[in-house]
Amino acid sequence: MGILNRQVKPDRAVETMTSSVDLPAEMRAAMAAVTGTLDARRAVDDAIARNLAEQSTAAAELEQASAALTELDLAAALETDLAVLKTLEPKVDAARRAHDEAAQKVARIARLRVALAEKAREIDGRLAGDRTLFQIEAQAYGQQLIAVLGTELREAAKPLLAVLLKLHAATYGLGSGRSMVGLLEEVRLPSAVWGEQPLIAGSRSVGDDGTPIDLAQAWQDAPEAAALAGAMQSYAELRRRLAAHQDYREPTPPPRVHEQPTYQSKDSIERARRTEIENERRRAAAEAARPKAQPNSWTGNIGSVG
Repeated sequence: MGILNRQVKPDRAVETMTSSVDLPAEMRAAMAAVTGTLDARRAVDDAIARNLAEQSTAAAELEQASAALTELDLAAALETDLAVLKTLEPKVDAARRAHDEAAQKVARIARLRVALAEKAREIDGRLAGDRTLFQIEAQAYGQQLIAVLGTELREAAKPLLAVLLKLHAATYGLGSGRSMVGLLEEVRLPSAVWGEQPLIAGSRSVGDDGTPIDLAQAWQDAPEAAALAGAMQSYAELRRRLAAHQDYREPTPPPRVHEQPTYQSKDSIERARRTEIENERRRAAAEAARPKAQPNSWTGNIGSVG
């Protein structure tokens, strides 16, 4: 029989739970599985939060490194003095290394974020199975608990039933028009017939002196009831954690991913720079070799007619 078709019988409940305080082994195992999965997901959530903070910082560092490298590349491309170019080369190389390291850091953080998101979804899938098993075991535990408490209640009611039978029998001999209702009033057992508060009304009961008892508060002073609540505390807390759990979703808005600019290799940049320098020199030489026009003499225009 599959676990989804599992049925819990009262006799099994009595056999597997010797007391209403017991948590069955199957229930404890299901709770441990859910707790472990929820803890794993919480660890991933913490890692994702750190990753997002690191990504923001790394993106800013990459932007700074990119701006610094661009500025040095521009200065080197426009410089015509070879001596100055020699002093710029190590600065450009250092800026390029800093940029590459920053870009690698951004890429590594982005890859980690994708891996963490996949891990969160994987844990959510595992939690779905653990939750189903936990719900099945919780239902079985509830049936067992009701069966055990029902047995205890029936045993506790036997003496009361015997007294009620005696009271009913007494109505035949006491006479004077006494009825079962009247006898119940005389023994101070609340009578619903006369509109009095019944023995059990929701979370309230009636004490020996007829005053109401708030069961929702009084159980804390009852040793066995307090022990049962203590045993179920971890179960109740786990139910709250499951109710608060949400499957993973991408952050909204998604974190901005810095787009890495495309840069040429060091050799190609060097060749382009030297070519630019050589072209600039050729233009300067051609300009110097070009014959300059002689200025017109002011005397040459005397007597001419415009």
